[in-house]
Amino acid sequence: MFIFPWLVEKLSKPGEKKPQIEQELPPKPRRKYGKRKLRRELILTRRSAEKEYPEFDPSRNEQTEWENEIEPQYRTFPKILPPDWERRRVLTYLKNKGKCQRCGRQCGHLACDPDQIWNFKHDAHLLYEADVHHVKHRSKGGLHNLENLELCCLVCHSKEHPDNNSLWARRTWLAMGGGNLENCYRRKAPPKHDFQVPF
Repeated sequence: MFIFPWLVEKLSKPGEKKPQIEQELPPKPRRKYGKRKLRRELILTRRSAEKEYPEFDPSRNEQTEWENEIEPQYRTFPKILPPDWERRRVLTYLKNKGKCQRCGRQCGHLACDPDQIWNFKHDAHLLYEADVHHVKHRSKGGLHNLENLELCCLVCHSKEHPDNNSLWARRTWLAMGGGNLENCYRRKAPPKHDFQVPF
């Protein structure tokens, strides 16, 4: 019976607030980049590079434009391979005449004629069964210019990168009789317009 008046009196009067002591909390440690955030940053970087890359036009020869404007722009492309990496692979293959620079044997083949590589898009997959290796590794400041690239077969490339699991997995698959020779085909260049493009 006596609890009810006490409860009404307690609820009707505002309670006194206790003074709060402000404590300085230590700063939160800065988190390192997670895999998901780093992957997102790489994707955004790749998309921005693709937007800056000129649109493909099969009616003109873009070799001089690529050599003078586009190639120097992506020599120091950060973190990932440049958007015209497939074209650099093909040009490295032609520069080394299709021979591995480590063991000297013939490796790889093109899916088009050598004089038609400028008739395809910059990211068209035209080189099969060959790898391109950075002479000076990217981790040590190596660039993506053609002077720093050399052609390697899969066996020699996997020896250069013993910690790369994907290269060793491809090498194992090749030793078991696999490969992508069955999936490649000879590609024809896109049809030219009324005027001929000199190559």
